[in-house]
Amino acid sequence: MKTYLVAKSPENITGCKEHSHPHWEIVIPLYGTGTVIVPDQEFVFSGGSVYITPPNMKHKILSDSCYQDIHILCDDLPFSGDSLYALNHLESLTELGQLLFQLYLKREQGYRTSLEELLRFMIQLILDTRQENKSGTLSYAIRDHLIRNFSNPNLDMETLSGRFRYHPDYIRRCFKKDFGITPMEYLTDLKINQAKKLLRSVPQYSIGTIADQCGFPDPLYFSRCFRKAVGVSPREYRNMP
Repeated sequence: MKTYLVAKSPENITGCKEHSHPHWEIVIPLYGTGTVIVPDQEFVFSGGSVYITPPNMKHKILSDSCYQDIHILCDDLPFSGDSLYALNHLESLTELGQLLFQLYLKREQGYRTSLEELLRFMIQLILDTRQENKSGTLSYAIRDHLIRNFSNPNLDMETLSGRFRYHPDYIRRCFKKDFGITPMEYLTDLKINQAKKLLRSVPQYSIGTIADQCGFPDPLYFSRCFRKAVGVSPREYRNMP
């Protein structure tokens, strides 16, 4: 395992254009939030997250807020090279990342040995945590995807399976274990809650317009789903005191 660079990004950056590296890149966000986007995959990061991009994989970062991270370029990591590896809730890596950065910055005698030992420890921690939290990590990634894309009328289990590369039954089991309902039930709740807000806050919107903006394929289906969830029709709900 060889380390080529340990660096800290400038403070308060707001994103990064699409690029790639000839080496593996380990990124440890220190604060802020954003989304790293690679082909067929997205990951919402924050402080306490970590994500790893394989060599030569194009990726970019979008953020509505400022963030800062530590990034490490290295070789010979024990991962396959065709997908992004990402974890949340791994706050212990923040301190490890800072220690790696200080070692690399000072470059005192023998620092390479300490650097490699710390990096091996970090990778083992990531592997152990990833194995323990595999299903939970998947569930939260799916939840974030549903929240961002609830208005897409074509979002279903088949598209989730294609995007996250797991069988629909496995996705359903993992999601229900962590959130108590299936992904499609969660999606319907998102749509209905948004519809309730629009019915009350934008009275000039027609029922058809609200159905379209909330991802329902047609007003009739929207009305059936709304009545089942709320107990009254969308029009009745809008006119309630």
